[in-house]
Amino acid sequence: MHKPNATKGARMKRAAVGISLFLSFGLTAPGANAQTMPPQGLYCSCPPTTSQSHSVVPDVASKDFVTGILVRVAWSDLEPVEGAPSWTLLDNELALAKQYGKKVALAVVNGSSAPAWLAAKGAQMFAYSFRGNSATMPVPWDAVYLSAWTNFIAKLGERYRDDPAITLVHITHSSQNGFEMQIPFSPQDQQAWQQIGYAADRHIQSWKSVVDAFAAAFPAKPLDVEV
Repeated sequence: MHKPNATKGARMKRAAVGISLFLSFGLTAPGANAQTMPPQGLYCSCPPTTSQSHSVVPDVASKDFVTGILVRVAWSDLEPVEGAPSWTLLDNELALAKQYGKKVALAVVNGSSAPAWLAAKGAQMFAYSFRGNSATMPVPWDAVYLSAWTNFIAKLGERYRDDPAITLVHITHSSQNGFEMQIPFSPQDQQAWQQIGYAADRHIQSWKSVVDAFAAAFPAKPLDVEV
């Protein structure tokens, strides 16, 4: 008796896949060659890269059928001091992926994983609850935050744009979980956003600025946005 709902669910699932593929292709640089085409194969969304855990998990990376690994690392871990990125975590994870002969989809997690010095520098922060815990994220259109984030993206590109192991770079911005596009959206959150001047145009323009920054930093890499 639930066949219509199941059919609708299947259509929605196909649509979601279509959106994901469209964004991946749509953000590929003009004049794309083999290097800039979106990657193919099976990539593991494994644990985040931290001082305590690896994204390149040996039990997964040792499998022949696994093409690559999603390496997720927090912005706060890569730039604990403003303007002085520390690349050790990411360098080590890339070396580990190469040891296993695996490709890497790279994502620097933002949002609640933004560095603490942003608030001290004067960036406006938004407080919310995430998975039962208190969290803060930079307001996406805040000028102090956008300047710091796009500067970091440029440095990230300077170091890794030519690394052949990286086959995809995720465009991340200040969002609820720092990886996908959504912002906190409970009724209380929606009211709080309105109180600090939320407008769709401001949010969209901030995304355009970040997309442009990633495109400039990684001109020969496929880029995508998680939706």
